[in-house]
Amino acid sequence: MSGFYQLGLLKQWKAICSKTEEEKAGQDNKAKEFYNKVLEAAQSLNLDAEKNEVAVMAKDRLNEILDKKEMKYGLKLFLEGIFKLSADPLLLTVDLLAQPPKTTVSQLVHYLVTSSNPQTGCMMPVYSYEWSGETGSTQNIPNAPELNTDYPEAGIKVAHVAVVGSKGLEGVSFDMTEIN
Repeated sequence: MSGFYQLGLLKQWKAICSKTEEEKAGQDNKAKEFYNKVLEAAQSLNLDAEKNEVAVMAKDRLNEILDKKEMKYGLKLFLEGIFKLSADPLLLTVDLLAQPPKTTVSQLVHYLVTSSNPQTGCMMPVYSYEWSGETGSTQNIPNAPELNTDYPEAGIKVAHVAVVGSKGLEGVSFDMTEIN
């Protein structure tokens, strides 16, 4: 399921970056196919599509396409950073660390963002943290360099963070946690 979601996400991203309406429509259609495969897989596995995180994310992306809405802000920033669309290089080296990297269902996972920017020296700039991906059961994600969450289902979970400073997007990172 996660593979179909990631493929849909890449097609949706290609649609956002498309130069023509025809190309955008084609990429959006491919993205919808992959997101629908996620929902079909969830149904065939007897998973609750209202609670399964990957199915919920696939429905959210599908609705963005169908309603012609912008992609979720934090996710869009993360993809911009990963694919380096800005003419300016990212200023920060960002690391996202999940502790523990392997745990069981319903156990606390602590994500911590660390960053370094040699240009700021000892000054501590103010950053905004835009979380996306599989962020678990946490409903209101804080604008903070830390996230505490748990996961109700087993699997490899991928959380993303985009770090925004006074000059816009300054860095991105992701980490994976294995939930048994």
